Amino acid sequence: MTSWKWILVATVAVVLAALTGLGVHFRPDRTVRLATGSVAHVVCTKAFVSGLDPQAVFAETMDRPGFRRLRHVMK
Repeated sequence: MTSWKWILVATVAVVLAALTGLGVHFRPDRTVRLATGSVAHVVCTKAFVSGLDPQAVFAETMDRPGFRRLRHVMK
């Protein structure tokens, strides 16, 4: 192999290793777990402490900008 092929192979290996590392560190399932925990905390606090309707609180919470993107995975 010529030197430019070795450089290309090494570059591809480094890029794949970096993408694998990022995939392990920034896992999407953590985002869903954090969002469901936050929604559950807000709904339970407002429903059981304040005495509000849980369905209304859930609908209000899901209209927040951070949770709109995850609306399709949370019911």
